[in-house]
Amino acid sequence: MIRPAPRSAGLSHLVAATIVTVTIVAGCGTTASPTAPTVASSPAASTSPTDSPPSLSPGAASPSTSPTAPSIGPSNIPSIEVPSQTETDWGLIWDELPGSFPVFPGQMPTETGEGPFTAQVAIPADAAAAATWYQAALETVGFSTESMSGPLEDGGWVVVSTGDPEGCQAETRLRPHGDGTLVSVLLGAECPFS
Repeated sequence: MIRPAPRSAGLSHLVAATIVTVTIVAGCGTTASPTAPTVASSPAASTSPTDSPPSLSPGAASPSTSPTAPSIGPSNIPSIEVPSQTETDWGLIWDELPGSFPVFPGQMPTETGEGPFTAQVAIPADAAAAATWYQAALETVGFSTESMSGPLEDGGWVVVSTGDPEGCQAETRLRPHGDGTLVSVLLGAECPFS
């Protein structure tokens, strides 16, 4: 009588062959983390530390001379606009105030047509309080008070301040105007514009 081969022996040979095959295939491939997706790349797109940068043909533009690369030099450095100056009976003045000049809270630019000034503003304060404020504010930005006069016949005040360099002078004229004060500033051209 012929006895059939036990099933377990054939099955164990099949399992052993499958494990060997899987091990060989796995050893030849790469493994990927299950949380990190893999991205296929073409051989031309991949680089390694030993790859050399692409060479340029003789007529090709180099990165430093690319037409889209901005050039840096005196022609494209932003310049600071310095305002003009006007000759007055008081002296040569700037035609606008520098950013460092004190700004009264709530001031509004205005013009009365009374003559050339560096600036004229209307402020929401009485002339005496405004004169005291301008005196202190100008001293904070480096001016010294030469004189403070008032109240004048029209209720106004004049604050004369000096600064560096020698010859730098500012005259702040304040007079009642409606519910507030009209401030007219003369800033001498000897004062630096900054």
